Amino acid sequence: MPSLLYLLSVAAVIVPLQSSRQPIMNKYHNLYGNNMSGHDLTNIFGFGIGVLNFLQQGQHYLNQEVPDMVPQFGAMYDFVVIGAGTAGATIAARLSEIHQVEVLLIEAGTKENFLMDIPLLVHMLQLSNDINWKYQTKSSNKYCLGMEGNRCNWPRGKVMGGSSVLNYMIATRGGAEDYDRWAKMGNEGWAYKDVLKYFKKLETIDIPELQSDTTYHGTKGPLHISYPIFHTPLAKAFLDAGKELGYPLLDYNGKNMIGFSYAQSTLINGTRMSSNRAYLHPARNRRNLHVTRESKVKKILIDRHTNRAIGVEFIKHRRIIRVFASKEIILCAGAIGSPQLLMLSGIGPAKHLSELGINVVRDLPVGENLMDHVAFGDLTWTIDEPVSIRLNDMINPTYPYMKDFLMRQLGPLTVPGACEALAFIDTKHSTKLHGLPDIELLFIGGGLKGEIILPTVMGLNNAIRQMWNKYTTTYGWTILPMLLKPKSRGWIRLLANDINVKPEIVPNYFDNPEDVKTMINGIKAAISVGQTEAMKLYNSRLINDTLPTCKNYKYDSYDYWECAMRTTSLTIYHYSGTCKMGSKEDPTAVVDPRLKVIGVQGLRVADGSIMPEIISAHTNVPIFMIAEKLADMVKEDWGYLNKSDTGRHAKNNRSIATRYKRCNTLYSMRTLWLFIIIVTTSSAHNFLDIVKNYIHSFGKEEKFTSNSKYDFIIVGAGSSGSVLANRLSENKKWKILLLEAGYMPNFLNRIPIFVGYFQLTGYNWGYNVEPQKNACLGMVNRQCSWPRGRGLGGTSILNYMIHTRGNKLDYDKWASLGNVGWSYTDVLPYFKKSERFNIPGFKNSSYHNENGYLYVEHVPYHTKLATAFLNAGQELEYKIVDYNGQDQKGFSYIQVNIGHGKRCTGATAYLEQINRPNLEIITGARVTKILIDADKRAYGVEYIKDTVWKKVTCSKEVLLSAGTIDSAKLLMLSGIGPKEHLEELNIPVIQDSKVGYSMYEHVGFLGLTFMVNQSESLLQNRLVFNPNVFLEYLLYKRGPITIPGGAEALAFISTKYASDKRPDVELLFVSGSLHSDNGQVLKKILRISDDLYDTVYKPIEEQDAWSIWPIVQHPRSVGRLTLQSKDPFKPPKMDPNFFSHSADIEIILEGIKHAINISKTKTFQAYGSRLHDLKIPGCKRFEFASDDYWRCAIKHLPSMMNHEIGTVKMGPQTDTYAVVDPQLRVYGIKALRVVDASIMPMIPNGHVNAGIYMIGEKAADMIKESWKSEW
Repeated sequence: MPSLLYLLSVAAVIVPLQSSRQPIMNKYHNLYGNNMSGHDLTNIFGFGIGVLNFLQQGQHYLNQEVPDMVPQFGAMYDFVVIGAGTAGATIAARLSEIHQVEVLLIEAGTKENFLMDIPLLVHMLQLSNDINWKYQTKSSNKYCLGMEGNRCNWPRGKVMGGSSVLNYMIATRGGAEDYDRWAKMGNEGWAYKDVLKYFKKLETIDIPELQSDTTYHGTKGPLHISYPIFHTPLAKAFLDAGKELGYPLLDYNGKNMIGFSYAQSTLINGTRMSSNRAYLHPARNRRNLHVTRESKVKKILIDRHTNRAIGVEFIKHRRIIRVFASKEIILCAGAIGSPQLLMLSGIGPAKHLSELGINVVRDLPVGENLMDHVAFGDLTWTIDEPVSIRLNDMINPTYPYMKDFLMRQLGPLTVPGACEALAFIDTKHSTKLHGLPDIELLFIGGGLKGEIILPTVMGLNNAIRQMWNKYTTTYGWTILPMLLKPKSRGWIRLLANDINVKPEIVPNYFDNPEDVKTMINGIKAAISVGQTEAMKLYNSRLINDTLPTCKNYKYDSYDYWECAMRTTSLTIYHYSGTCKMGSKEDPTAVVDPRLKVIGVQGLRVADGSIMPEIISAHTNVPIFMIAEKLADMVKEDWGYLNKSDTGRHAKNNRSIATRYKRCNTLYSMRTLWLFIIIVTTSSAHNFLDIVKNYIHSFGKEEKFTSNSKYDFIIVGAGSSGSVLANRLSENKKWKILLLEAGYMPNFLNRIPIFVGYFQLTGYNWGYNVEPQKNACLGMVNRQCSWPRGRGLGGTSILNYMIHTRGNKLDYDKWASLGNVGWSYTDVLPYFKKSERFNIPGFKNSSYHNENGYLYVEHVPYHTKLATAFLNAGQELEYKIVDYNGQDQKGFSYIQVNIGHGKRCTGATAYLEQINRPNLEIITGARVTKILIDADKRAYGVEYIKDTVWKKVTCSKEVLLSAGTIDSAKLLMLSGIGPKEHLEELNIPVIQDSKVGYSMYEHVGFLGLTFMVNQSESLLQNRLVFNPNVFLEYLLYKRGPITIPGGAEALAFISTKYASDKRPDVELLFVSGSLHSDNGQVLKKILRISDDLYDTVYKPIEEQDAWSIWPIVQHPRSVGRLTLQSKDPFKPPKMDPNFFSHSADIEIILEGIKHAINISKTKTFQAYGSRLHDLKIPGCKRFEFASDDYWRCAIKHLPSMMNHEIGTVKMGPQTDTYAVVDPQLRVYGIKALRVVDASIMPMIPNGHVNAGIYMIGEKAADMIKESWKSEW
């Protein structure tokens, strides 16, 4: 470290001279907030003593190093570990706990010393050729444009401790969903519940407020994690800014990630804690642990007869040495070094290796799947006060900072590279505070542009250095927005069959347009932090100099930021994925879930390279976890798991208390008793059966399409798409491909009471309507949510399972519009064909069938309030009816798609267990375009899966079943839509068509709440704290858990505005209200504003109530769907124009009056029912319960029933708004049909999902008829 030693040596001379040129005010104001005037000599004297003290500590530090040794040529060890970085040091230490085995650890670098562990000086370490491999990316014209030669520096540690000696010490684990995703990809044992114990095992948490949280944290591990001892006032302001923006301050390594926090860091006593210090120093006296430093591995030796790794060849002191392993070789050289060594050893892409003259041992995709977290490095704010961290000030011995660190390890030098705090945010769902973030905002308590060393570290070119040089005398702060889940993938290739030739590194930053969009969102989010009052207190001003490469773009435009991010592209040193972990059936995998190289015995890889997907955080702590887990797997495989001194696992006969703790890592305390029941009673078998059956119940699911051609391609596995896939695959001669953007929902999705929760997950596309003028006034930003299902089953995995067909006249009106074959008489057979009807009182009806796929039942349980609703209807002289039978008008319990107490979706009904070889289902496949040839014939689709773009073709038809929103969107993206609109977006027009028009939705009113005196409603806490409720469900599939989110009954009625015999209002009865879950779910999924909820509903939390939602059945207001851009990853613009026709409000108002009359019946008065009368903010000027009050309230709290229809309207050729004909064929395009709710020409009464199943069944028959010659 000569450069760093030199810098510190001359700091006492040079820096005071530089400081003398600064204004006096700056000299005597400092980060400690007091006046230092007159203390110059005292500080210099203290600095001198501190240097002596530091040198003494440094000598003690070197004595802790494991001694170096030179292995004999041909020496045999049990285990040989290559690389003493984060993973290698951990694994060597853990395996050497087994005193019977001999472990050799090979490291190319040298000793770690105490100078390397000064947190603030981390930048300087990258300047050293001795401890940094100094890799660079291949020159590119798409990123790193502001770097010398368009090449980004990629530092990697070449030292004991590896990159844990060079990194910025930030300790983050990632989210639970990251690891659950790994497991879902076929990596058994890598779910969050599996890896959490290793995160806890590795750490000693030194943050006092977190030490009691033993659910998520460990207190006895080798690696110490703490907050930096010192914080600038700017870091506190950053946290305050987060609160101002609505984010929590939280432990991001705990239950949730999204929020703001000081940076948890791998520090001990104010100094860096590397893997070397944490794991190897304590093991230095073990006789069975051998370390050879400055030993560069050339290749792994493999016995070609057995395909077994037997040894390692390396160079030490210019001498070639070979050593052998009797058990295993474990490769821990990192995401660059590990693939390089594998390929040099003959393991890698066969064609690539052969081109370099390397004998191929195993053809594997080594070097592919390269991922990294890239950040944007040009967001710095200047401030007036000298309260930021400037390196010049920090190493100036006339200031107290160097003295304080050298003598006591205190002060700003304990802050890793000035990285003081961070935030994890979800830019796509700004109000979402759980799940995975997509951007990290890394807060640096200093101005990036004001530092003299960083431009060299970053490799900036001269033009940008000159821009930044003018800020070297300023104070400021910086935010680095970091892309957490990049879609872009790169690769690593060899340039020669020579370990001394660095490999070619192509990260492909921003290759996927989604990455660009997300990063720009991150930039905007960072800028919003600077605009908060907290940061304005320091007069923060964003430096808005235009980068030289981006002068052709307007500053702050989308194009400017895209150019800027491609200019100052900064790696965060999180390279991963190049030796991807996956099942042996995964063609992209290099190692299996036990980290064994596929097809090669005796060889494992354990480092960041095995990550199948990069986690949503800094990777160092996860690599520690990987190493800890690998060590246990190795011990287990060789029978040593319980023989080591410190790695012992708990016995199997754990106490209930231990089970209690482990369950609590996955579920909240308030539901923990449920899992105690599960593990201690026979209900465990029932519960596990639910899980097992759900996971293994679906048919053939492929990762990518096969190379063969398909007969039909179905886009979307929702209600109609699932039907089509089933019915068309009945013909064994036809090959069917079903593409679904989402994945298989988890088993909890089938529990009816949890229906609302899944709208807060990735199973929901998360659409919102455009801000409304006359509606959604009580919702955030005047935007109502339009949830749409993203997973096998589509929106049938999110909806409330209510099964209503509509009125007979609905379909007769369809037919009267020119849609031949769509009258009620025509469609009734398909309603019947779809259903497996099981409602005893209505069975044996000519309107129902018991042999279909789709369960239709009453909910197995009814509250007394639901029964009272029916009795009240009879009191008002309405009948109890089968609304899917002869008469619709009347009262009824809801008919639902529930079978045996579990949700029945399109996928579980039609796809579960059919397992037909001619049906391929691909999940995670997002279709971006329909392929149409010059003859205007659809012949296939383009889709993206796992960042890989694919095109797939079919010989017969493309069937679009993506739903009202996405079917219209895909048609327009493919050139089918309104000519003028498509031309505005530069989309080539193939067919001018009214796609996106005729959009309707059932809308109602949420705000009718009736209080009661008896404890009969569905309060969340009443369910949560009653173990009998869940036990009854687990054992018998009955009880209140079977109620779909509280919806229990409904009535169809006619108001004075009804224009024909059809009811014009539905009254949906809910045995609870918007407050029943204490604002935890309904408020969020409905986007109800804090002001409205806190005013109207928070005061009645924990009180019993029931609700009626009046819903208009034939809305006059019509909306439109358009594209925002031709970017397929951007959601469309959905403007439903709610209440643009005043009749809709008047009809709902009549429904309100009917609902209030129901509350006044003797039946409900027996419960003390009374209308909750706290006024909605915005309507206080009106008398409560007056007509004007209700009109105002309806606009503030409309209910979205998520019944969007009509954007791809069906109609005869004479209908200028028709997009498809009555055979559902797209006008003007051959071999393309649309089969979902978007084709409905008019919205039917009730709920639309039953009608969508009918459409799927009817369409399947029409398609079969079209191709009957092949049937």
